[in-house]
Amino acid sequence: MQKYVTLGNDEESYAFDGSRKVRCHNEKDGKSDSYGVYWAVGDVIGCLLDADAKKISFYRNGKDL
Repeated sequence: MQKYVTLGNDEESYAFDGSRKVRCHNEKDGKSDSYGVYWAVGDVIGCLLDADAKKISFYRNGKDL
């Protein structure tokens, strides 16, 4: 049986889930960080990768979460 994996649940992905208001990375134990705000219909979610600073930021309607 194949294990079901979603974005942010493995060591190679990062995700923001506005329906749960969490950010996820390597979420093997089911734990995730409380982060940002809940999203709503019509919101635009963005992601910024700063490779030099080794940082990933998420945005909702142009505002940094």
